[in-house]
Amino acid sequence: MAGFLGPFAGMLDLIKAKIVDKILEGIEEMANEAIGHGGALNIRQQLEEKINAMDIAQLEELILGFSRREFRHITIFGGILGALIGLVQAVLNQVVLSV
Repeated sequence: MAGFLGPFAGMLDLIKAKIVDKILEGIEEMANEAIGHGGALNIRQQLEEKINAMDIAQLEELILGFSRREFRHITIFGGILGALIGLVQAVLNQVVLSV
């Protein structure tokens, strides 16, 4: 799969590790709460409650924290790709006009 994703494979590994860490922290916290309260472990409901209880700014920061670096790489890649396409168009335009 690394060959398919090219330069994005390394970024994907970094994101995946961070997301897995956050999920494991959340699961551990929910398990401790369920055990402490003697209740059943309803992870889906507890996770939904935690997300709904989060402040929008905090949730946005959590998501952007994972993706900020990747957005920068995508922007740079888009700029380079746009510049190359512009150069190719300029060259093709000169070739067509000179014929």
